[in-house]
Amino acid sequence: MNYLEDERAKKLLIKIVGISLLLMILTVFISYGISNSLKNFLIEDRAAMAGSLLEQGVSEEIVAKSLMNDLGNSEEGMKLLSKLGLKESTNILFVKGLSKFNLILTAKLLIVVLIFSAIMGIFITSFLKERERTYEDAGRIIGQFKKGNFGEHLPRKERGALFQLFSEVDDLSMILKTKIEREVEGKRFIRDTVSDISHQLKTPLSAISIYNEIIIEERENPEKVVEFSEKIRTSITRVQDLIVLLLKITRLDSGSIEFEKQEYYIGDLVSKSIDQLRDRAIKEGKNLIVKGDENEKIICDLQWTSEAIGNIVKNAIDYSKGGDEISISWSKSPTATEIIISDNGRGIGEEDIHHIFKRFYRGKNSEDFQSVGLGLPLAKSIVEGQNGILTVESTIGAGTAFTLSFLTKL
Repeated sequence: MNYLEDERAKKLLIKIVGISLLLMILTVFISYGISNSLKNFLIEDRAAMAGSLLEQGVSEEIVAKSLMNDLGNSEEGMKLLSKLGLKESTNILFVKGLSKFNLILTAKLLIVVLIFSAIMGIFITSFLKERERTYEDAGRIIGQFKKGNFGEHLPRKERGALFQLFSEVDDLSMILKTKIEREVEGKRFIRDTVSDISHQLKTPLSAISIYNEIIIEERENPEKVVEFSEKIRTSITRVQDLIVLLLKITRLDSGSIEFEKQEYYIGDLVSKSIDQLRDRAIKEGKNLIVKGDENEKIICDLQWTSEAIGNIVKNAIDYSKGGDEISISWSKSPTATEIIISDNGRGIGEEDIHHIFKRFYRGKNSEDFQSVGLGLPLAKSIVEGQNGILTVESTIGAGTAFTLSFLTKL
């Protein structure tokens, strides 16, 4: 009986039961009162009869025996009463004295019924008004939900089917709120991304257009043609890299990437990650140092994780100078495997470190570099997509350390 879980319905039911018990008690008292009134009526009637007989000269002994049913024939008496108009079928209203008794009895019963009905009416009306207020509040709050306002919640403090329904509707509103927020965030992301892409493409495309005009004007000058053709190639490469990075991030965001996680040697993973960066580091006089137990293993997607590590190492090379060291080390605990990529370069300012994982973000110290600001966000998406964590610590003038943490298979 789920309706008994409704506190308000339970209270109303208790009141009804209480009033019913009270009515039963009153009925007992009324019954006793009726019997007492009937007794008095009979005594008065017999007293009048006895007085009349005594006035007619009947002896007290005979009158007493008649009243006590010791003498007399009831059939003869009934015949006599019938002649006087008193039968079992005679309406009570035509019986002298009894009509008044009936009127008083009826009045008492009506008063009791009216009082009972009034009390029940008050309880039921109070219950319905309280329930109506609850419905009105719920309707108002649901109306706010329809407008996109989710500041209020439907009442769910009490128990019962109604409040269980309110709870389900409230949970549904939270799902709707989350969906709306995601849609708004998605639209904002698309708007910002389109704006950033437009800005990022504008510079190399403008440069290509200018370089092309110079080549046309200097077509008789082979050295100029070669110089600006190389600049055009560099700009085109930058645009291609930007598009490739954007496609990768978009695939990660849409959830269309299924990471193929397997167990690999960490040394092999790191080697694959920095393979294409070694020559550049040597050329620029920067030292790549790899240290860690070659037999340690990690569970990850080899291709994507190597790209994440490569992006972080590339970022370290970009922001370090000749003679600086870039270290890739790893360690393993019973719960996690950590890969640490650190350098002793210029470091990241406090005003920038909280924003470096934002797309297209470039700090105040990055103006001299051609980075588009997507490498670190892509690395973070790759690591977190595999239920890992990417953190960073940095000190100006002392260097930066990125830590990739992956859960160890238990």
